[in-house]
Amino acid sequence: MAETTLNTLKLKLDPSSELDQGIKILLNRSEDLSLDGTESVNRIIRQLHVEDFQQLIHLHLQNNVEFTHIINRKVVFPNLTTLSVSSCDHLRFLFSFSMAKSLVELKHLEISTCHSIEEIVSTGECGEENMDNMFNKLEDLKLCDLPNLARFCTASYIEFQALKNLEIVKCSNMGAFITCKEIEQWDAEENLDLKSETVVRYCLFNEKVGFPGLERLKINQARKLETIWHIQLSGRDSFHRLRQVEVSECYNLINIFPPSEVIGGSSEEICVIGDPLFLNLEILEVERCSRLKNLESSSVSFRNIKTLKVIGCEGLEYLMTYSVAKKFVQLATMEVRSCERIVVIVGSNIVGDDAAPNEITFSRLEQLKLSDLPSLRGFCSSRNCIVKVPSSRTLMVELCPIKLTISPDGLLVQEAVSDIEQSYNQLNDKELKPLFLLCGITMRGKYISFEDLLRYGMGLGFFGKDFKVEKARDVLHSRIKKLKDFCLLTDSSDNRYVRMLDRVRDVAKQIALRDQHILSLAEDGHLHELKEWTDQYFLEKCTIMSFPSSNNIPSLPEVMHCPALKMFLLQGDLDDGLQKIPPRFFEKMNNLKVLSLRCMTIPSLPPSFQSLKNLDALCLDKCILGDVALIGELSNLEILSFSESNIKQLPGEVGKLTHLRLLDLSDCSNLEVISPGVISSLGRLEELRMRNSFNKWEVEGERSNANLSELKHLSQLSALEVHIPNADILPANLFSHKLERFNIIIGDAYMWEKRMTETTLNALKVKLTTASIEELDEGLKFLVKRTEDLSLYAEGMNTIVHSLNTEDFGHLKHLQLQSNSDFNHIINKEVLFPNLRTLRVHRCDRPSFLFSFSMPESLAELKHLEISTCEIMEERLSSTR
Repeated sequence: MAETTLNTLKLKLDPSSELDQGIKILLNRSEDLSLDGTESVNRIIRQLHVEDFQQLIHLHLQNNVEFTHIINRKVVFPNLTTLSVSSCDHLRFLFSFSMAKSLVELKHLEISTCHSIEEIVSTGECGEENMDNMFNKLEDLKLCDLPNLARFCTASYIEFQALKNLEIVKCSNMGAFITCKEIEQWDAEENLDLKSETVVRYCLFNEKVGFPGLERLKINQARKLETIWHIQLSGRDSFHRLRQVEVSECYNLINIFPPSEVIGGSSEEICVIGDPLFLNLEILEVERCSRLKNLESSSVSFRNIKTLKVIGCEGLEYLMTYSVAKKFVQLATMEVRSCERIVVIVGSNIVGDDAAPNEITFSRLEQLKLSDLPSLRGFCSSRNCIVKVPSSRTLMVELCPIKLTISPDGLLVQEAVSDIEQSYNQLNDKELKPLFLLCGITMRGKYISFEDLLRYGMGLGFFGKDFKVEKARDVLHSRIKKLKDFCLLTDSSDNRYVRMLDRVRDVAKQIALRDQHILSLAEDGHLHELKEWTDQYFLEKCTIMSFPSSNNIPSLPEVMHCPALKMFLLQGDLDDGLQKIPPRFFEKMNNLKVLSLRCMTIPSLPPSFQSLKNLDALCLDKCILGDVALIGELSNLEILSFSESNIKQLPGEVGKLTHLRLLDLSDCSNLEVISPGVISSLGRLEELRMRNSFNKWEVEGERSNANLSELKHLSQLSALEVHIPNADILPANLFSHKLERFNIIIGDAYMWEKRMTETTLNALKVKLTTASIEELDEGLKFLVKRTEDLSLYAEGMNTIVHSLNTEDFGHLKHLQLQSNSDFNHIINKEVLFPNLRTLRVHRCDRPSFLFSFSMPESLAELKHLEISTCEIMEERLSSTR
């Protein structure tokens, strides 16, 4: 404490405590007094006399929940210079009118967190008063977190001669600083914005209040305000010493400065354009005023402003007019950030305006920062206007669609757009642009996974809600082809992937960050400095985060405040045992649609998973998983993938996901238990992927694991990957005619091979046992007819060939025959293979020849022929016609 000689007393009384004579003596002599709680204030005010506070200089009151006003005419504080009041929730006003007039030495007044207070000074005892000679020494006034405060007082006029600092923070109901009793609501005609001809209902300062000594003004969350200064003020000296203005989170604010051409006080004094206001204003900071249109005002002097910051004002289309720009002769720092609609910094609201000058000079501008302005198309609306910044030392333009540089002679120059961005600009906005950006941020190494694009795209709504998975797959192929036509994507040798050149990827990430608030890092293993990680403005707008390596980012926060986030991708490191997701991490991600966690050890899902009620796609790929039962709480989930994860049991809670359309259990080689009834509960499932995964199918009637009959409940199933080791438990007509894509193994002769590059092929591998070879049911016949890659083992070959017609192999491209001892020859004129490209025959000991003489004519597409270990085969082509 600066004044160490002051007698100081801090007091909080218990309900049972008495105010003894000793405490009364201390109170009489106190110069700095703090009272905490209802009992303390009540007893002291009640038991002391009017003159007992003669020596008091500083008074602090807090946590009084009963008082409706603090100070009235019964108590006198002739020497009080500081008064602070906080957390007195029943306060309706602070002073009576007579008490306020007696505080002739008051210099510092702070009221905070009093949720019922409606005015500071009540004039109820005497009606409306002229307060011209009140608070003459008040230098500092702070009003904070007073949600019901409507005004400072009701009066005809008040002037704060000595006030230097005024802070109005979180006073959301304040519509005016001073009001009249007979005109509590503004007259529409008197509050007409002469330029826009719109009615301004709530204005903070008008001709009823004067601040001739005010130097700093801070206004925050005054959500009623539509303008700060009225068309009429109390004369041009009212704010003539004002140096700093900070305005933030005033969401209805339209104008900061008086917009009119005439600013008047009384009829005797008129302030016009020739006598501009705010001559000493040096700092102007405006933040999160979403209705603010510009800083335009013909009545205000901007000539001494040195710092200008405008942040998060979404309604701005331009910052200032040309005439205003020419007034900023002292401007040293300009920062414009996170204004989504701003097109130019200097512009005009008149179409075809010829008043734009040929040149604007910011002669003292040292720092120019333009950030997160996705609509910015230039610095000036006129292409012919030259902008000079001869003193500039720092130019930062980021997350903007334009690039600016400073020439050696101090000119601000806009660079041309790259050829890649020009190609991007030609894309269809709704279809191709989002896909292009998704490709750029999901690229791993040199490749982009088609399946990742499909699942993420479905989760993000790229294809609409009514699209079937198979239809979405076709649409995605078509859109990828279009991106290739624009040279933004290239082919891969593996058709499961597409490629993107590094320089194209870099542009995609820049555009994603700039236009869509998508944060994505390179997969380089290095820790990156992430300015956006601590930028709350960016995090509130961020739509996607993609981190291909956990080494790229700082540690995850306890709670991630990203209300607009739709997609979160994180690839971890299975060797990092300390890597964890905090329990509350997902609490504030209520709009998340896609979540992908790769290569992470997750013993149990964090409790905040339950907050992801809107999640559409969840991918836990290549993870070591323990308890995942919380997934059952994600009632809207449509896509679920555990691909290549170490998971031993699929819990019964997965059966609650009745909206699930795609379930991927591929390469979960340790998965041995799927709770009975889970698969049959997923009635909307369209794709079930179980390649190299669960195959412990139970016989019908047992209840410890899933059985094959559950697949019959999946009436929407169009894609299936499954291994059925025991052909004897195969239910009749298991396979529906709705299957369009499949990879199925029946029998114990085949194992899953390395993934085929041609993932579009329908593949079937069959080994039928003696009990199952008599006749193919309709389901199996359908599969064979649609098969493009067919492998037949032993006697199953005879049953299949004899059960089908000549033309039933029209789709077949690859055929493998193995271990058949019955056939005399493999292919004759009774069977046609018009599209067969590959034929492999292995260990077929009976045939003496491979083809009949006439068959090679129908094998026009055959490219690969392989015959091995056929002991009695004498010739490939029979000479017998």
